[in-house]
Amino acid sequence: MNLLFVLLSIFTVYTEKTFKTECVVEVYASPEIANVVVDSIIVDFRTNPENLFSWAFNGAGKQNDKDKDAFLIDYKSTYYDPKMDYGRAIIDVIVPKVTTFKNISLEGKVVDEIGNLFVFDKNFEIDKFPLKEITIYSRHVFIDATYSGNLIKKAYGNLYIIPVSENKCVYYMDMNIRFGWFFDIFISKKVYKNTMEWRIEQYMKNLKNTAEGIK
Repeated sequence: MNLLFVLLSIFTVYTEKTFKTECVVEVYASPEIANVVVDSIIVDFRTNPENLFSWAFNGAGKQNDKDKDAFLIDYKSTYYDPKMDYGRAIIDVIVPKVTTFKNISLEGKVVDEIGNLFVFDKNFEIDKFPLKEITIYSRHVFIDATYSGNLIKKAYGNLYIIPVSENKCVYYMDMNIRFGWFFDIFISKKVYKNTMEWRIEQYMKNLKNTAEGIK
């Protein structure tokens, strides 16, 4: 577990060949403002995914470090239809000096649901993992991706906004991924931590900083 000024916690477990990372960060902004940031993610995902790298994924790209860049993802195109709860992303998966898997299509269920902005979880504990079932939230985005090839067997995740008070909330995200035969051999716990865990942490810090920067 990593604590950043007691404002951010991240925790990864590996069971049944599946990596599960939970990350939660305190945000000193109202649930309404936190929702605006999630709206921006969805708008960019639908219309201009490259823009996400200027803020949501800022600092999480190529690092020119062989450990952190053991594999990289290059987004080619995205599509999201909220009426059908459906999303699709075309990506390249790059393993430097080894190979590049081109035009990988990840598609599946994307559910965006609004909760209650005015019910607060005042006793939320940021450093308790695994988290209890989340029942109080103002926003919940669930993604369940499918892929027909051998790189990934399953991938799904959740992003929650949990109101703590009128001017404070938390972003909580869990990401669950089971790799296929190639990455199952290639990605050890150490490689996952070096390539994935810190990027999830950076992403959550970016959401926090964006929300707190909105006046």
